[in-house]
Amino acid sequence: IARALHIAAAVDEQRAHGKDEPRRAVRRHERRPCHKQTARQIGMLKRWLDELKETDDPGRARCLLGQVIIIGTYIKRRNNLIFIGVQQGEISIRELRLCLNESMENLTLHGVNCRISVKGEGRLSVEQAAQIYDLFEAVVEESLPTLQCILFFVDAEKTEKDKCPLDRMHKNV
Repeated sequence: IARALHIAAAVDEQRAHGKDEPRRAVRRHERRPCHKQTARQIGMLKRWLDELKETDDPGRARCLLGQVIIIGTYIKRRNNLIFIGVQQGEISIRELRLCLNESMENLTLHGVNCRISVKGEGRLSVEQAAQIYDLFEAVVEESLPTLQCILFFVDAEKTEKDKCPLDRMHKNV
């Protein structure tokens, strides 16, 4: 989230001074390996931050800040999964649980009744862990800002490491 806020602030500052630097800053960011996975969410953050600057309504500002925190958490944790996957070649179920729990905590702060359960220990392929977290995030994104409750259950004990049963579900979201 800090990186997204930094880019948005740099773009605004450069626009104010009439410089071409914003395009270069965004291009530098887009070359990073994580950008492809989170580009849409970064765009959402930018739109919400722009709207936040313009709003005088405290209720709307609170809602926008909550959404920024929720999506910012996803970006941070999704990038962590990418980095761990590159380094280790697979993701521990414990790490996936940490990602989902942090998202749950921020959803709860936003007023959403949220429960997440991840059953199992061991490791998942990078693709499986990413698809599980991306599925959770897709449901959340589709439901914001009216999301009131969510129950998300993962049974990693029944997931074979070399097969990803989420392929069909993920494509339908």
